[in-house]
Amino acid sequence: MRENFKEVSLDMWERQKHTLIYAHFITEKVVNSNLNSVAERWGVDFASCDRYHEFS
Repeated sequence: MRENFKEVSLDMWERQKHTLIYAHFITEKVVNSNLNSVAERWGVDFASCDRYHEFS
């Protein structure tokens, strides 16, 4: 019974982790698109930054 419980909680943790990663991914996308509109307005090239390419 205990082993089974451990597997279930691990499975839930894995799912939670993927959800968090996905949420972070979405946040990055939104931030990047906002940065792009700001960049266009101010003529700044954010695409040359390293951080930008991680999720692009």
